[in-house]
Amino acid sequence: MTDKIQIILKQSEGEKKNKKMEDIAKKSLKIEKLKADNEKLLDKIIYLKNLFNDVAKDKVTTFLAIKEQHIEFLIDNTSEDLFSEDEMEIVLEIIQNDLSFIENFGGVSDKLREKTTVFFQQLLINQEQENEDLNRIAFEMMMEQMGLDVDPDDFDCNDFNSPEFKQKIYEKIKEKAAFETQQAAQEKVEKTDIDFQKLYKKLAKIVHPDLCKSDEDKLAKESLMKSLTTAWENRDYYEILSLWIMIDPENTVGLTLNEKNQKNIIKQLNEKINLLEVENWKIKNNYEDTSFYYQNFYAIKEQTILNKIKKFNIKLEENAEITLQLLKKYKLKNGFTKAIKAKLKEKKRQMQLYDLDFDELISFFNNREY
Repeated sequence: MTDKIQIILKQSEGEKKNKKMEDIAKKSLKIEKLKADNEKLLDKIIYLKNLFNDVAKDKVTTFLAIKEQHIEFLIDNTSEDLFSEDEMEIVLEIIQNDLSFIENFGGVSDKLREKTTVFFQQLLINQEQENEDLNRIAFEMMMEQMGLDVDPDDFDCNDFNSPEFKQKIYEKIKEKAAFETQQAAQEKVEKTDIDFQKLYKKLAKIVHPDLCKSDEDKLAKESLMKSLTTAWENRDYYEILSLWIMIDPENTVGLTLNEKNQKNIIKQLNEKINLLEVENWKIKNNYEDTSFYYQNFYAIKEQTILNKIKKFNIKLEENAEITLQLLKKYKLKNGFTKAIKAKLKEKKRQMQLYDLDFDELISFFNNREY
């Protein structure tokens, strides 16, 4: 496809040196390579996941069962009467960390999910009754996540479930949607390349399904028409150019691309390259269902992967044993409260270290008790 695009550009500018043509060709090749690399990476991660499940299934099952026991104990034995606010934060942090850990291995059981949901809902109800400021903060965070610019004073932040509250939020969502629609329409007008608009209309006539005689041909053209319409709606000029090669390989529409057209294509190619590179990074480092396997087990050779899984299995066993010992410690008289108080004390000690200058830090380590 890239070779055909080069031919088009040469026809547009003649045989003279065309730096934009070369730029488009290079970027097109890079896009094709990035797409292939991402697909290859996802296939590799599926392979890693399947291999891990085959090798580590029994270890993971045992580990998850122990972790769920740990979370259930924390939930069943935690109350705001038993712990201070700072201590409650420690308990909640432990629960959240364990839940995240379990999610990496396929998800929380229905029983535990229901238990944690009830637990957190009850905490929220208690907080709403005790602290109106928390409600306002929660409201502001919720509005920020929804992208709504509203004044908290215009709402009753103490009753998120009231019909009046929901209606006001619904109206704000409609206003935001209307504004975004208007803004998108304006951006389309500003982005519209007249030459590509003409090309789109010519290609739409060629590929229109109503002109087909056979059902098979009609289905094929319906698919092309849908892709062409989507590309035009998004003002995706490179995609339109790619579809043109499929729809009109003989260039019956007499397409030529001027310098402005080429600039528009280059701009979009840069955007596509950026998106694909970001997607590659997210697959490796951000997406929960892929980053775990990439970061822990990725390797070229299968034996290296198996060695990494073996080492990970050892860590699972060690972690499971530590968790079992914690549970035993918790079940001793006042063991649970003592453990949480000790964790809070350690956390505060660590926070104090951040506030020390270099000389104070050296003095602290020299004088600490063991």
